[in-house]
Order: sequence, then C-alpha cells, then structure tokens
Amino acid sequence: MNLLELKDRIKYYFESPSDLTDTQIIFAVNSARKAAEQRYAFEMNKRVLQVSVDLRTGADWTALKVLNTTKPAYRVRNIKRAYIMSADGLGFTPIDFAYKNLLEFPHPDTTVLVGSEPIAATADIRKLYIVGPTVYFYPFGEAGVVSNVAFDAYIWQPDYKVDFETEDWMLMHGHEYLFWKTLWELNFKKKEWVPRQEGNLQLSADNAEMAFRNMVVWDGTLKGGMTSLNENL
Repeated sequence: MNLLELKDRIKYYFESPSDLTDTQIIFAVNSARKAAEQRYAFEMNKRVLQVSVDLRTGADWTALKVLNTTKPAYRVRNIKRAYIMSADGLGFTPIDFAYKNLLEFPHPDTTVLVGSEPIAATADIRKLYIVGPTVYFYPFGEAGVVSNVAFDAYIWQPDYKVDFETEDWMLMHGHEYLFWKTLWELNFKKKEWVPRQEGNLQLSADNAEMAFRNMVVWDGTLKGGMTSLNENL
C-alpha cells in the first residue's frame, strides 16, 4: 500500500470527507506513525550509523549518517551498541557506553584510577557516555583529535510528505495500524464518531491497538523472537 491508497481508504470511511485536505491527512498519518515508533523500536528502523567524536568536546548523536555514506542524516531514536572504527574504516571494536549525568574534565597532567592503579588520563581505557544530545569519550582526550565511532541504532522514520506514491515498510506491513490510528486522529477534527453512536470512536481506537500489536508480532519474526512492547532497545 502507498500513501494514495491509504488516503483513499481513509476518506471512504468518513461520510463527509470533502473538507479533509491532503495536508491534514498526511499530518495525521505522521502522528500515527510517530506514536508507534515511540512505543516500540522496530527492526526495520535499525541502521548502522557513524559519527566523528572529538576526544574532549564529544559529538551530537541525535542526527547521524549511515555508515560510509554521505546521504542526509537520520534522526536517531536510541543507540543499541557502539564500536570504535579503525583508521581504514574496515575494522570495528566494540566499546562500552552508558548514560551519565556529569562528566568531569580532568587537568591534562592529572591521572585517573582504574582499580588501584593510577594511569594517564589519555590512556586507551575510554568508554562512551551519553549526556543529553551529546556523546563523549571519558576519560577525555585532547581537543581537536577525533575518533570515528559506529552505532547499531534505531532511527525515527522521515516524515511523510504530500507525495502519494510513497511506499515504505510500515505502509506495506503496518497499513492496518496506520489506517485505524489515522482515523482516530482525524476524528478529533471531524467528530463524526462519538461514543453515544454505537461506540464507533472506541472501536476505532481498539482496532488501532490490535493492528499495532499485529505489527509488533510481525516485527518480532524478523528478530527471531519476541520482545516486550516497552523494551528500550
């Protein structure tokens, strides 16, 4: 299914669809898609992304390009794994990363303790830390020196535009969810279905939830096993 077919099906279900513009429909479809992505990290939204991280000032991780490409950056939902890249870009060494609230900037002449052994702050024991929108190496290194890092990450899909030939995995495999959730979104404007009229509004919401769960089950088959709906992958 593409956006044109989805739009036609949506308008068919309203008794008076003439006041629904293409822009309004696309806005509601995007809202429905984003609601699903907020609840679940879909396997089809996984990418291998790349960023150059300054050893002192870090780098923004919220919008990154696909590994070894110059294509426009994807907005990043969350990071699953991290790797230090070799100088030729062919080797990948896993590196631990964690979320941290505060990173101290040690003086270049000071040392840090690892276990009971003092070592230079620039020694190769760094880990990656995410503080808000920035990813850092810690202990810190010299400003201006960068290291390339690759991530297994989940992205936010780009917003749909008013281009009704658009197709993607969610339109193909999650069109029932997009249909019912978009109807529910648009009904706040149309107000054609209300609970006192045979419960149609609730039916639309229930159908969207059932379709969402079916989409999650389908996505789980790509991973070889199920994951919980609220798993922060």
